[in-house]
Amino acid sequence: MYNVYYIKIPAILLGKHPEVTGEHFRNVRYILCGAAPLAATDAQAILDKSNNRLQFKQGYGATETTSIATTTFKNVDNVDYDACGTAMAGVTLKFVDPQTGNPVPVGEPGEIYIKAPVVMKRYYKNEQATRESMTEDGFFKTGDFGRYKPDAGLIITDRIKELIKVKGLQVAPAELESLLRSHPAVADAAVIGVPHDFYGEVPKALVIPRRDTKVTTEELQNFVASKVAPFKRIEEVVFVDNIPKTSSGKILRKDLKKIYS
Repeated sequence: MYNVYYIKIPAILLGKHPEVTGEHFRNVRYILCGAAPLAATDAQAILDKSNNRLQFKQGYGATETTSIATTTFKNVDNVDYDACGTAMAGVTLKFVDPQTGNPVPVGEPGEIYIKAPVVMKRYYKNEQATRESMTEDGFFKTGDFGRYKPDAGLIITDRIKELIKVKGLQVAPAELESLLRSHPAVADAAVIGVPHDFYGEVPKALVIPRRDTKVTTEELQNFVASKVAPFKRIEEVVFVDNIPKTSSGKILRKDLKKIYS
């Protein structure tokens, strides 16, 4: 038996997996989560299992930034668990309208740009990718959509290329997934955009139900519909046994689209 004090692991597994109990957190004091957006409800599931004996934080970065760009620091009170914290020393964040390329006001959503001494200079032997990803003044275009909440920090919405466009309006799969996971009968969920004759695209949910629970697809659709704008409502729910993910916990939406689109 090993005493674990610090964990870097896909956090959804800890909060939702039925075999993970409070005893597993007996010696854990700190959890840092990254790789994919995590909702406050997912973080709270872990804190509840641990009886609030540990600190849970999120961080944000990319391979191109060589380190985390934002984080919530230890021993900070009143943590917003939806957020990835504030910028690290030397890091500048900018939020840009991906359509116009113009900066957006603080608090408004946009593509996240990062500038720091630790950001890469270029892609090796790929000048085209470098030109597409780096601005002339040294900002790295992350391809992630998010906003900055002054009293909490960076909040990630989703990857821009994964946003579902319903009648020209953008729907973030991660937002719908976090709502689905907050339902007591849902163990995990993934949302993809599928073609629609009238709307262009609509959200479709793949859901793993929790053991020993009963829920219908209509119940889950109504649950989400009661919490979102009409254009974000889920068109279809399919129960599945598995959701393909990377080792770091990112949902492989391309694989899901090949099967369920």
